[in-house]
Amino acid sequence: MHITFLLTPDRFSAHFTRKVLSKKGSLLGVQVGTWPELLELARTSYCLPTPDDDWREEIEQAMTGIPRAFWIKSMGYDAETTVTMVAGSLSEFLWALNSEQQLNTEELSQRGKKQVADLLRLHKKTGKIYPNDLSLTRSLLKADRKQAIRSIDVHYVEGIPALNPWQIRLIEMLNRHSNDEEKPVIDLSNFCNLLSWPSPEGGKSGLCHLQRFLFSKTREKQKSKSGLKWVAVRDYRQEIEIAVGMAQQLINKCDILPGKIGLLLPESTDYTQVAADIFSKAGLPLSGLEAISAKRDLGRELVYNFLLCRQHNAPPPMLRASLFASPLLPWHETGVQISQGFMDGTSFKEILESIPEDQQKTAIFLYGRQADSPQKLKKSLRGLTVFLAQTETLPEYCQTAMGIISKLSELLNDNPDEMNWSELLKVCRPKTQITLENKGINQEGIRIFHPEKEPWQQVQHLLVLGFTNGRYPQLSTTTPVFPERDRILLEEQNILLPTQKDLLLRRRNLFLRQIRAVSKSITFFVPLLDSKGERLSPTSTLDFMALLFEGIKSGQELLLDPEKKKDRQRIHYLALAAKQTPVSPRVLPANDLQLGENLLTKRKDENGKTKPESPSGMEKMMISPLAWILKRFSIDSYEWAPETLDVLVTGSIGHEIFENLFTRTNSLPQRGRIPARIQTLFNSVVKRRFPFLLENEWQVERRQMIREFSEAAQAWLDFLQENRLEILAEEVWLGGRFNHHPIRGKADLVCRSTNGALLVVDYKKSKSTKRRELMGKGFDHQASLYCRMLQSGEPPEKYSVKLKNHLKKSPQVHALYYTLRDQTILGDPGTDFLDNCEPAEKDIAHEGLQLIKDRMKQLRAGLLELNMTNDQDRYPDETGITPYALDDSPLISLFMKEGEEQ
Repeated sequence: MHITFLLTPDRFSAHFTRKVLSKKGSLLGVQVGTWPELLELARTSYCLPTPDDDWREEIEQAMTGIPRAFWIKSMGYDAETTVTMVAGSLSEFLWALNSEQQLNTEELSQRGKKQVADLLRLHKKTGKIYPNDLSLTRSLLKADRKQAIRSIDVHYVEGIPALNPWQIRLIEMLNRHSNDEEKPVIDLSNFCNLLSWPSPEGGKSGLCHLQRFLFSKTREKQKSKSGLKWVAVRDYRQEIEIAVGMAQQLINKCDILPGKIGLLLPESTDYTQVAADIFSKAGLPLSGLEAISAKRDLGRELVYNFLLCRQHNAPPPMLRASLFASPLLPWHETGVQISQGFMDGTSFKEILESIPEDQQKTAIFLYGRQADSPQKLKKSLRGLTVFLAQTETLPEYCQTAMGIISKLSELLNDNPDEMNWSELLKVCRPKTQITLENKGINQEGIRIFHPEKEPWQQVQHLLVLGFTNGRYPQLSTTTPVFPERDRILLEEQNILLPTQKDLLLRRRNLFLRQIRAVSKSITFFVPLLDSKGERLSPTSTLDFMALLFEGIKSGQELLLDPEKKKDRQRIHYLALAAKQTPVSPRVLPANDLQLGENLLTKRKDENGKTKPESPSGMEKMMISPLAWILKRFSIDSYEWAPETLDVLVTGSIGHEIFENLFTRTNSLPQRGRIPARIQTLFNSVVKRRFPFLLENEWQVERRQMIREFSEAAQAWLDFLQENRLEILAEEVWLGGRFNHHPIRGKADLVCRSTNGALLVVDYKKSKSTKRRELMGKGFDHQASLYCRMLQSGEPPEKYSVKLKNHLKKSPQVHALYYTLRDQTILGDPGTDFLDNCEPAEKDIAHEGLQLIKDRMKQLRAGLLELNMTNDQDRYPDETGITPYALDDSPLISLFMKEGEEQ
């Protein structure tokens, strides 16, 4: 049996070749295909087994056992990428290297000598295994002619595809083995033209001139640019939309069949996904689209997050949220609810109370504790498999997760006395699954050409998208292992590693073949901005094109702007929208809302009583009643973001440090020991609540916070001692009523002065400037409300005996603010008896409390007053309040009333 095999570069050129040759008559015994298909045909013809070596896994294992290799440092930063790069470089080197030839590295650079030596050491370490396709090629070259059950006669066009010496040797062997066979007489004279797409003869259009002379050294210039247009567009979305309109014009007004239109599409998910979507909505089918899609590795992702949570005693909330939200767990909706709770800062105890009882056990298991031994981790992993077995959806991902857990268990069994977290995490690190989905080739669709694939049909009109720097031809890059100079020196020894010059020439020739597959017109689209709004520049090929035409000095002069009327008229097949009478956008009503019921009493506790308001909630009420009601009924915006060192984090750390440093149960700390004590407390708080701050990149901020807290604590100690203040309570819950409504809040510190007055202290991490302004304008309500609660005698929890006894004497109660950043003590007007305290000149809360009363009156009447457009500036100027609440939800700014200019 004999087969004539026509070798093509890719499946598209193979499809085109089959289609054209089949129209010329019977081709019995002729097979058209790519190199992998030829290799498989030869394997079955010579009855050889399929190579089953896991090339990449063998390389990865061997790489770790070679000391001082050039890849060792890179492995510590990004093992996945490093293995891929080294495996690819070794494969490229082995394909170029003849195993019998003596390699001379004397003239190579020092870097080149080391890299060649290390790659040869790596090859030896693997037992001299080869990539599967090279291994099969070598086996075929050793095969005896007599063992073949069929002969193969191979035809190919030189350079299409580019073949290496091993491939050429195999083809020559197959052709030798088929020499004595009776071969069918087949006319293949047209095969070369089918793949090479020769330049057109004759023709005076600009298109023909471009097809003949692009990238050549000709000095012949053409006056006409007929058949060619270069269009500058905003970005890739606009160019796809314009391309769709042009295709519609060609089909509907010029009677062009969709199959006669080509679309040269960059190999980018941005382009393929958007093109598939927009062309589909326009009712235009695409033929030959290859869509690159990236899928999450959900199985590894789950196990990886689980291990990270077990590695730390207090994992970051976002990590726990990612674990609980995994779709592989048998409670997806509950998991999402719990995850949102973590991101909102809700305590785990409160989260548990909010979910069904039958799911609380699952939540407790996943929350877990740090696994500090292999035995504890193995037990935790066994528990995780139980939950995976209960999941009915996404079974393939669950199987992946169970397989990873099995590998982890084996590692833990091999090292029962040591927790090697880096090795364990390496096993289950998620890998984005990149897949190439072939949408298929159909007769009716617009032909999709790909930058790295051959043209597969002659078209009348071609639309070239993404004509930007680095494309057309694709940017020629080689692997970084071999410098360009060393590649050239190795080429002199007939070790043919492709150089950048080789790659550039191949890709230029490919682009020429693509534009030569067009008979009437080509439109090149040049997007000016990328998807992030960054400026793009046209491909350098545009300047080569400009050299071919008279009167054009640079590529920029070729560009037409569809936004300009004069240029629009010169762009053929441009779809223009019909003129429409302008219609004003719908005006959203911005009127105060009258909801008709008491909004203050809508929130009830489990006993049916009205829930109390907090001072911070009342501040939100002052700034924006809409923000207040969105928060109170849990319909404000939810956002997930990585943890960062912001005002809330530093404030929380500072409050907890001062809460533990200055207490009623312990004596005041000694001044000289405060820095060490601060260091201990800081480490405890950060490790438990904000472990992300333990990373190296935060070391400067850690030192700065510890220094500031130490200075603030020493200054506060001096103030307490100078004024002989006695601490009665720290972090104490207070309760009471304001304007006939229950209120509740936690005071940072309560002290007693020598004159019997009580001082309610509120620590602030900020400087004193804004607090002083707020107090001076009378809008500082927070500490004043604490004073009222303390005087009301309605504590939500038990006070200390000392504090109770002092409250019975109906003492004066004053408000103090201590700003940690600049160590300033600010007090209300009655605090002038204190040393080093800055008392206010007038009531610090009168205006603020009055505003709260007005807001409460509106809410009781069911009135929700909306904000005004100038509130962002008005509030700081008039009240001193920073209106953070205006950023709580986009609904607040969307429904603002028009404010007067100040």
